[in-house]
Amino acid sequence: MVLSAQKKQSKKNIEDIYSLSPLQKGLLFHSLYEQNSGIYSIQLSVRLSGSIDKISLKKAWQQVVNRHSVLRTFFIWEKRETPLQIVRKQAELPWISHDWRHFSKEQQELELEALLKTEQKQGFDLRKAPLMRCTLIQLEDEAFQFIWSYHHILKDGWCSSIIFREVLAFYESFSQGKTLNIAPPVPYRNYILWLEKQDLEQAEKFWRNNLQGFSSPNLLKTTLSRNLNRNKDFNYQETSLKLSEVLSDNLQKICRQHKLTLNSIFQGVWALLLSHYSGESDIVFGGTVSGRPPQLPGVESMVGLFINTLPVRISIPRNETLISWLQKLVNQQIERESYSYSSLVDIQSWSEVPSKFPLFDSILIFENYPIATSLSQQSNGITVEKVQTLDITHYPLSITIMPGSEINIEMGYLAWGHKKL
Repeated sequence: MVLSAQKKQSKKNIEDIYSLSPLQKGLLFHSLYEQNSGIYSIQLSVRLSGSIDKISLKKAWQQVVNRHSVLRTFFIWEKRETPLQIVRKQAELPWISHDWRHFSKEQQELELEALLKTEQKQGFDLRKAPLMRCTLIQLEDEAFQFIWSYHHILKDGWCSSIIFREVLAFYESFSQGKTLNIAPPVPYRNYILWLEKQDLEQAEKFWRNNLQGFSSPNLLKTTLSRNLNRNKDFNYQETSLKLSEVLSDNLQKICRQHKLTLNSIFQGVWALLLSHYSGESDIVFGGTVSGRPPQLPGVESMVGLFINTLPVRISIPRNETLISWLQKLVNQQIERESYSYSSLVDIQSWSEVPSKFPLFDSILIFENYPIATSLSQQSNGITVEKVQTLDITHYPLSITIMPGSEINIEMGYLAWGHKKL
C-alpha cells in the first residue's frame, strides 16, 4: 500500500513528457556506456567573498530550479525503443554545506581537491531529478567556495550565465526581504517541438554529399589504446595555452580585414595539425555549434541543451592562398550550421565510415559565453573569483578556444590503462 501511494504521488508530480534533442540522446548513450566514469558530470567551482546570506542563496538557487523545466527533468530509457525526458512539477535541489574555518589554508586546499574528485566521480542517476546539486563551503567569515555540479544532458555552457544572473537577482531580493518578478521563461519543450518539424530528408542529403568519399577516419593513437583497455579506468588530464595580448589582437585584426572568424582560423590550424600527424589531406574532426535556431522565439534566453557536435570535413589544399582557404572554411561552417539539428548517430549512418569506427575522436569547441565576465558584472554584493569548470567528455582529445584580450586554449585528453600521463 505504501509503494502504491508513492507511485501515485510520483505520477502527480509530473509536469511534462517529451523526446530528447540529438545531443541529449548521445550524452545519454555515452553516460550509460561509461558508467561510474564521471564523464559529462560537470563541475563549476567559484570563490565567493562578502557577507553572504546563506539561507537566501540556497533559496535563490531553488527558485531558479522552480523556474526552468529542464532543471527538474529526469530520463527514462529502459525497455523503450525511444528514450524520454520527464519534467517534475517540483524537485528539491540537493544542497550541501560545510564549515572549514577550523582548517588551515593548506588543509582547506587538500580537502577541496579531495571533495572535487569525489563529487565528480559520484556522477548522477539519470532516472532521478534534479540532475544537479550545490555545495557551499565556508572558508572564512566572508570567504566561501561554491561548487555547482550537474549533468551536461540538462544544459550547455551558454545557460550558465543565464542561471547565475537569475540566482544573483533572486538572492539580492530575498536577502533584502523583497519580491522579484521575472517574466516566465520559454520552456525547453518549444525547442524539442521545433526539432520535430525539421526536414531530415534534406539533412540526410546534405551530410551524404558532405562526407562522400570519406571512409577512413583520422584516429589518434589514444583511441587504439582505448579499444585495447576498454575495461580499465582512464586518466583525464588538462593543459592550457594562453596567447599573448598582441597575438590575440593581431588575429582579431586579420578576421576583420579578411571577413574571417576566429573559429575558422582555429579550425584551419587544427586541420593542418591533424594532417601533419596523420599524413592525410582529407581531415574530419568534431566541431561544436551553438544549435540555437534564430527563428525560434525566445531562444537566446532559454535554458536547456542546444549545442551539437557535427563533423567538420576539411581538405588540405596544395596550391591555394591561406586567406582564400580560410574564407572557404567560413562558408562551409555557415552551411553546416543550417543542418545543426542533425543527430551525430544519423550522420554516421549516412557516412561511408564503418559503424565500428567513430567519425572522429577529437573535437574543437569555440566558446562564446564568457561565464567569468558575466559573473563579475552581476555580483550584487558578492565578489566572484577563480571560476573553474571541469567537463570530461568521452572524446580522447577536446580543444576549447576561449576568445578574449588573451585567447585561452584548453586541452583535455584521456588515456586508458595508465595511471599517469
